[in-house]
Amino acid sequence: MKEARNSLLEKGEVDEALEKYGYVGMIIACFNSEEEDDRLEFLRLGIGIVMNSAICFSKKRKFMQVG
Repeated sequence: MKEARNSLLEKGEVDEALEKYGYVGMIIACFNSEEEDDRLEFLRLGIGIVMNSAICFSKKRKFMQVG
C-alpha cells in the first residue's frame, strides 16, 4: 500500500494519493496497543502519513492544510 500511494504522488496524481493517505491515517488512528514498540511503530507510520499529506497539500498550493 505504501508503494502504491507513493507511486501516485510521484506520478503527480496528488488528489488520489491524498485520498489514500487519508484512508490509511484513519485506519492507523483506530489501532491501540499496550506494547511500547507497537505504539512507536504506529507513531512512525502516522508521522510519515502526515508528512506525505503535507507534500500533497503543498503541491495543490493549499498551504493552510500543511501547517
